[in-house]
Amino acid sequence: MAGLAKYRQLIKEFGAVADFLVVYIEEAHPTDGFYIAGTVDIPSHRNVKDRLAAARYLLELEPLNCPVVVDSEEGPARELYTAMPERLFIILEGHIVFHGGPGPLQYKMEEVEQWLAVWKNSHPQ
Repeated sequence: MAGLAKYRQLIKEFGAVADFLVVYIEEAHPTDGFYIAGTVDIPSHRNVKDRLAAARYLLELEPLNCPVVVDSEEGPARELYTAMPERLFIILEGHIVFHGGPGPLQYKMEEVEQWLAVWKNSHPQ
């Protein structure tokens, strides 16, 4: 995920008022597909077992302080949220209240930060 350092900062800053979750959809730049030199060496997933192994490997490289789940082989998260390659959402009480642009070029972590700051300030604990 582009901006992983910023994502970690958001978890730290807003973890008391928001739950954070990463859904690993599929590898954006697999070694046997649209590979970009300098990215991780992960081939396309043939099944959920491959996807789980890739997610574990990525977490070894870049640990996160939030849950990470893996999309199923059929890819419902990818389809429902048009989430490939990356997408940021805020879901409140079962409704999408923030839908970021496709990443890594069109989403802005700062927009998520602003939304969460407004929410936090308007809902003191």
